[in-house]
Amino acid sequence: MKTSKKMLTVVLGAALIAGLLPVSSYSKPKKGQKSAIQQLQDFFAKEEAAEKEVAVSAATEKKETPANVSDDNTSNNTATSGQEQQTAPEIIKKTFVCGKETITVEYGDGEKAVLTNGKGKTFELVNTKAASGELYSNKEGVSIHMKGNDGVYTSSAKAKDVSCELSK
Repeated sequence: MKTSKKMLTVVLGAALIAGLLPVSSYSKPKKGQKSAIQQLQDFFAKEEAAEKEVAVSAATEKKETPANVSDDNTSNNTATSGQEQQTAPEIIKKTFVCGKETITVEYGDGEKAVLTNGKGKTFELVNTKAASGELYSNKEGVSIHMKGNDGVYTSSAKAKDVSCELSK
């Protein structure tokens, strides 16, 4: 994560406005002390280093794991050919009860999902930016916004949103 002085100034200003930093103690640093911006830069540098370390250890751990398996209704997609073993992306399958309809969502690579509605019709959805959780949608207005055990399903551009709960 690259941080600019301008961004750090904005973060510092927001912290001051929100009352996270006392205004009375904010002043120019004394000789030998770090400014608030320098302290924030150090903080972000440490966070970035920690993120890289976690990513490296996760990548190493993933190579050592023979197959990826999820807790909720997952199929194991491992293909072997001779001595080589290739692991396909983990496929996660979730079934939701949305009002009177039960839908199934299957996704794995984080970019696409397949939604099957209560009538058995399937829709290919793409990952869309969401403030929280995972949102998959298509051009026809079909979408599923999932977070934890809850979801919001829209069956078409003209349909109303329906609250969903993960089926047990």
